[in-house]
Amino acid sequence: MAKNKKRNSNWNNKLHLGDRSYFTCFNNNEKVVDALRHTTKEALIPYYEFLNKAIKTEEEKSSYEIDWKKIESNFNLSITPVYSKFKIEKPKSIFKVILKDINILEETRNKLFFDTQDKTIRFDKDSIDIDKNCIYLNIDVLALENEIVEVNNIEVKYEIENLSLNQNDILESQNEKFKIENIETLEDGWNIEIRTNKNIKELKFNGKVLKSTKYIYTFNQLFDNNIEFFYEKMGNEYQCKCKPISKILKDENNIEYEWKKINNTKLSDIVIQLIDDDNNDDETISEYFLADDVQTIYQDGNKKTTFDIKVKKIEDKILILRQDFRNPKHLIQNEPIKIKIDTGNLKKQQNSIRLLNNSPVKAQQNLIKLLERKSERLWKNSKDVNIDSWYILNNENFDGTIDQREFVKKAIATDDFALLEGPPGSGKTTTILELILQLLKLGKKILLSASTHVAIDNVLERIYKYDIDNNVEALRIGRNESVGEAINYLQIDAKIETYINNGFNEDMAKKIVLDSANLVCATTMGINQFPPIRDRVNFKDGRREESLLPMDTIFDYMIIDESSKTTFQEFLVPAMLAKKWILVGDIKQLSPFIEQSHIVHNLNVSVHEDKQKAIRIIFETLHNTYDKKNKIQTPYIVEVSNKEEEEIKKYLTKWSEKDDNPYKEKIVSYSNEEDLFKLLGSDLILIKEGEWEKRKKTLPKTHIAVLKKDKDNDDFWFKQNYLNHKKRLSKFAEINNNFPKDNNPYEYKSSFKSMIKEQNWAEAISWRMIRVYERRMLKKRDSYYERTYELLKPVEENNPVERIYNMTLPSILESIQIGNGEKHKNSTTITDGFDKRDLKQRHEVLKTQHRMSPDISKFSREEFYTNEDGQALQNASTINREWEYNRYNSRAVWIDTPKSDKEKNNDRRHYKEVDTIIEEIGKFLEFTKEFPKNKDEESWSIAVLTFYKPQETILREGLKKLCNQPNKMSRFHKNGVNILLYTVDKFQGMEADLVFLSMVRGKSIGFMDNINRLNVALTRAKYQRVIVGDKNFFNKQNGSLELKRLAEREGI
Repeated sequence: MAKNKKRNSNWNNKLHLGDRSYFTCFNNNEKVVDALRHTTKEALIPYYEFLNKAIKTEEEKSSYEIDWKKIESNFNLSITPVYSKFKIEKPKSIFKVILKDINILEETRNKLFFDTQDKTIRFDKDSIDIDKNCIYLNIDVLALENEIVEVNNIEVKYEIENLSLNQNDILESQNEKFKIENIETLEDGWNIEIRTNKNIKELKFNGKVLKSTKYIYTFNQLFDNNIEFFYEKMGNEYQCKCKPISKILKDENNIEYEWKKINNTKLSDIVIQLIDDDNNDDETISEYFLADDVQTIYQDGNKKTTFDIKVKKIEDKILILRQDFRNPKHLIQNEPIKIKIDTGNLKKQQNSIRLLNNSPVKAQQNLIKLLERKSERLWKNSKDVNIDSWYILNNENFDGTIDQREFVKKAIATDDFALLEGPPGSGKTTTILELILQLLKLGKKILLSASTHVAIDNVLERIYKYDIDNNVEALRIGRNESVGEAINYLQIDAKIETYINNGFNEDMAKKIVLDSANLVCATTMGINQFPPIRDRVNFKDGRREESLLPMDTIFDYMIIDESSKTTFQEFLVPAMLAKKWILVGDIKQLSPFIEQSHIVHNLNVSVHEDKQKAIRIIFETLHNTYDKKNKIQTPYIVEVSNKEEEEIKKYLTKWSEKDDNPYKEKIVSYSNEEDLFKLLGSDLILIKEGEWEKRKKTLPKTHIAVLKKDKDNDDFWFKQNYLNHKKRLSKFAEINNNFPKDNNPYEYKSSFKSMIKEQNWAEAISWRMIRVYERRMLKKRDSYYERTYELLKPVEENNPVERIYNMTLPSILESIQIGNGEKHKNSTTITDGFDKRDLKQRHEVLKTQHRMSPDISKFSREEFYTNEDGQALQNASTINREWEYNRYNSRAVWIDTPKSDKEKNNDRRHYKEVDTIIEEIGKFLEFTKEFPKNKDEESWSIAVLTFYKPQETILREGLKKLCNQPNKMSRFHKNGVNILLYTVDKFQGMEADLVFLSMVRGKSIGFMDNINRLNVALTRAKYQRVIVGDKNFFNKQNGSLELKRLAEREGI
C-alpha cells in the first residue's frame, strides 16, 4: 500500500503528455494533435521540473526566522476627520407630468408621446413614482420648448425638475440626518462635507436617492496647537508617548481631526518591528513575514507558541499580533520569530504549467503557440482599429500622445499579444488607463496584474477621474493591509461587507461583487486569492490538492504591468484566466528576482556529482590559483575517484578543441603517471583515491596536496608547502575574512582546505550565472564573471546550466520581444521572440519622457536608450521643472565624498555619505518653509536611495534622528516633506522631486555594473538628482565604462 502511494506521488509529480481530447480543440488532424502534445510537453518540462526542485528546496528549509523588537507606547488613540468629504453624483433630470385624471394610466404599456420630436416612450405603472395626480419619470428624452406631450393620446402639462443642493440642506441615510457644512458645485455633481466618519454609499434628499463616494483623507503630519504631534500608526490605532493638548488636531492641509483615547481594559495586542540582516543584499527575510498569505508566526522556546497576525504595517515592517485575552501569551525576548515556509505560490506556478500541458482550452491556444516551432506561419495579422473619441489621450499635439494612441489601437486589434515598452516617466500608466477605458466601453472584462501592489494601485487611484461614462466596476484582490488606503473601498472583502450591510446575505453579496466586476486587479501571485482560483484548491488529509479541470478563461484581456520583472512561469498564473495578453514594461529596467537557492538545487540535481567535482578541481587548481602578476602557478596533488578522473579528461579534451583554451599551457599528470621529472613539471597531479600512503614518498614535495581525508601525520607536508605558498594562502584567507592571527601554517590549513572543499560547484556557478545575466546589456562584457562562468559550465552542448539560465532569468517581456537566448533545435517565440514582422504589429515604444528635468534624463538617454532604431527618453516640451532652489549648479550633480583606505575595508557602508545627505536634506527643508509646494501644488518629496542594505541601515538611523521618528523604516516626514528611503531595487516604478543617490563603494564596484539597476537609480528624480560618493574612485575604476562616464560627466 505504501509503495502504491509513493508510485502515485511520483506519477503526479511528473509532467505527462497532455490529454488528446483537449488538444483536438486546436486541430482535428490526429497527427498534428499528437505533435502539438509532444511539442508542448517538451517545452514545458524544464519549467515544471525546475519548480519541482525549487519546491523541494523550500520544503527542506522548513521555516524562515527573523529578529524583532517590541514597540512600546504610552497611549493609544483613534484619530478621525471631523468632517468627511463626499462626491455626490448629479441625478438625471426628472420629467414631471401632471395628469387631470390618474385613471388614464394602464397597468402596462402606457404611451408617452413627444409631438415635435415624434418620439414615443413606453412605461409600466409600477415602474414610475406617483404622487397624487403627478407622475415622475427618469428618461433620457426631455421635451423641447413649447412641445406638445401626450399620455395615452391625451395632452398633458409637464415640468422638468433639476435637483439642487445647497449649504445647510439636510441629507438622510439609514434614519440619520446630516447637514451639508460645505459644498462645491461640479459639472457632474457636488463635493460636500458632512459630520460623519461612515462610508456612506447612498444619501437621500427630498425623497430622491443620491449616489455618494467618500474621499479618503490621508495625512503625513499632524499639528497640536501648531506644534507637530508625533505618533505611530498601528492598524486603525495611533500610538503616542503623550496625549494631544488640544481637542482638535490639524494636518498639513489644515483638515481638522478629532481624537479619542482608547482604553484597553484587557491586555493590549503585541506590536513588534522586524529586523532584517543587512549583510544579505540578495534576500530580505521580512518580505516573507509580510506576504499576503502569512497569517501566523511562532516561537519554539520550551514549547511552540503561535500568534495570529492582526495587522501588518508593511512599509515599517511592523506586525501587530492578536493577544489571546483568555490565555495571554508573551514573546520570548532575544529569540527569533518564525514562519513555516509556504510553497503555495511555487505550486500554483507549477499547476498552471500542468494545466496548460494537460488540459488547455481553445482560448489558451495562443499561449501554446509561444511554445510551437516558428517554421510555420503562427501568428495572425492584426486588423486596423479606429477610435473616435479618447478619454485621456485627447490632445494629439501633446508630446508622446501619438505613440500612446498607436499602442492602444494595436492592443485592441490584437488577437493574442501586444507589447508596450516605455522608459521611465514615458506615460505607460496613462496608456494603460486609456486602454482600460476603451476596452470597457466595448464591454470587455479585464484582469489587471503586476508583480507589485504599488503598480496596480497607481492605476486604480487615477482611473475614476477619467471614467466619464461610469463604465468602471473595479475589484481589488488582496489583503486589506496590502491595498493602498485610497482605494481600500474597492478591496473584495470591503465590497462584500458593504452589500451585507445593505441587507444581502454573504453568498448573494459575494455573487453580486464578482458578477458585476469588469476590472479585476491583483498581483501575479495575489490572484490566487480570487475566489474562482482559490476555490480550485482543497486540503485533504493535510495535503494540498488542486483541481485538474481546465481553467476557465474569465477575462477577455489581461494587462500586466512591470512584465519586465515577471518570469514566464509567474506570468502563466494570471495568464491562464485570459484570452488576450497585454504586456507593459521596460527591459532596460530591473529584471525578475530569482532565489539563488532554487538555481543551486536545480544545478546540483541536474549535473552529476562527479562532473561537478571534476570542473571544480580544474577551476581551482589550474585557473583560480594562477598569479598573473608574477606569472606563477601554484602546483597541486589532488586525490580523485576513477569517475572524477574520467570527467576531468573529458573536460580538458573538449577545451583543447577550442581556440581560446585557457588550459593549453597547463600540464596535468593523470593517476598512471610515475615519471618523477614529468610529475615535477606538472601543474596538477591526479592520484587515485586511497593511493596516497603508497605514493606520497615518490611524489614532489613542491606541490600542495589535497586529500579526500586529512591525516594527522601529514602536517609536516602542509608545513613545507606553506613555506613555498604562503603568499597565495594568505590572499585566500584574507578574501574569506579568515586571516590568520599568529601567521603559522596550521592556522592556514583550514582556510586552504575550504578553497576546494567548502563551496560546491553549484554555488560557485549560480551566483556567476546571475551576475552574467545582470551584465548582459553592457557594451563591454568580457570580464572575470563571464570568463569564470564559461570555465565552470559543463562542456557539452545544450547542458543544463544554459537551460536553467535561459528558463529562469529572462522576463516574459524580454523572452517574446527578443528571445531568452535558449539554443534549441526548433526556434519558438519564447526562445527567439516574435519575428520582426509579427512584432511590429504588436509592439510600440514610448519615446517621450514627462518626468525628469532635461539634465537628469540626458545620461540614460545617451547611454541606454539610443540604438540603431532611434532614441527614446526624449524630453517632452511640456516638462516644467523650474524652481527657486539654487543650491546646485545643475539639475544632475555629484557631491564628492572620498573614502579613506580604512573605510574601503568595509565597502558597503560609508558614513561620510550619510552625514552629507542628512546635511543636504536639512538645507532643502529650510527652502520648503518659504516654498512648501511643488509646481503641481503637492508637498515636496525626497528619495534617498542606495545600492546596498548596510548603507540603507545607517541612512535610516540618520533619518530617524532628523525626523524624530524612531520606528519608521522607509517613509519619513518632516516639515510637510515626504522623505523616502529605499534600496534602488525597491524604488522602481516610483519617483520623487529630489533624489539623493548614495554610491557607497570605494574599493570595487560590486554589482553596480548592472546597467538596468543603474538606469533605475538615475531616472527617479523630477527636479534634482544628487549623487553622493567617491568621485575619484568611480572615475578611475575599469569595471564599468558606464559608471566611469557617469563620474566624468556629472558636475560637482
